[in-house]
Amino acid sequence: KQAAATGFDVQAMILYSIAVYWCDEIDRGVNLLKEAIQMALDIQMNKKDYATNFGQNDPMLEESWRRTWWLVYITDAHVAGSTHVYPFRTSNIDMSVDLPCEEEDYEAGVICPPTTLEVYDIREFLPEADRPSFSSYAELIGLTRSIDKALASDWSKNAALVHTICENADISVAAWHSLLPPCKRDPLRSDGTVDEIMFKAKFILHAYAIEIHRPLSTLAYSSVESTCKCAPPVPAEDAPGSDTTQIQLHTLKCLHAIEQLGRLMILPANIHAHTPFIICMIANATIAHLAACRYVFAGPDLQLGRERIRLSMGTLKRLSEHWGQGKRIYREMGIVAREILSLADQGKDSHDQVR
Repeated sequence: KQAAATGFDVQAMILYSIAVYWCDEIDRGVNLLKEAIQMALDIQMNKKDYATNFGQNDPMLEESWRRTWWLVYITDAHVAGSTHVYPFRTSNIDMSVDLPCEEEDYEAGVICPPTTLEVYDIREFLPEADRPSFSSYAELIGLTRSIDKALASDWSKNAALVHTICENADISVAAWHSLLPPCKRDPLRSDGTVDEIMFKAKFILHAYAIEIHRPLSTLAYSSVESTCKCAPPVPAEDAPGSDTTQIQLHTLKCLHAIEQLGRLMILPANIHAHTPFIICMIANATIAHLAACRYVFAGPDLQLGRERIRLSMGTLKRLSEHWGQGKRIYREMGIVAREILSLADQGKDSHDQVR
């Protein structure tokens, strides 16, 4: 008889699924993720009591169990974002796990009583004196849940919902950002170090902004983009139109997100230590940036845009040194970039925009 799964099995399975996925065995990695999710649900790791029931009265082990569930959830979100398939597999699952502490406290073994998800969800109503300090990891979870709720329907395949989903996502993300304490609004701390968790959160924020705003912007799609497996699907041809003002607004929001991602990439962050899913985020932003160079930028703006694309490609090259799928994506991005930029430079009409 096979022994029942434990939290340690979930930890091993989720880490293994990420490694397999980024060693360019995407389907197998996704299947392993599904197995990790089901394993976690079978032992009720998504429930608040799991950490205390299996924590052996050890605050460090209890914190490890909390972090394990949230890693499962966030990895699921990363896969959804990389494959552009919504909702997440864990989107509608009931979860009541308490929120993790700060990374520095965890590494030092100083584990304070955790804050609850219930308190986090009413934080805007709490008096300043009664409002707990939420960790960067808690804020990353909060952002992921906001995106999850906004993209709960498969918006990419439902043209009628595109505008509504985009507006809802904007509201959710803006609300999350407005409630951040001043010390977490910028990943760069006052002492010059980088809050790596908030760095990741901001990266996710801008990557999703690009994905949801681009279909409604002037950053049109080219057929060559499908060369890159990370690329989002081409919007439905029957997507409802917007007036010129709205189109320009979506374009500006997309360009702003591209610019902010570029600023993140020049921070002294330990980008090699981040999740490899950041590779797809950079690739998708770069594809949108290439479209901007073709359809929007001119003169000095185009020159600066090209420099920023070089930064993105250089970052992808660095990350590709560690992951098989990263190497493939870097090669694919080279093909996409050469084709789109040559179209812009030479004024060709092959690979016309796809709407």
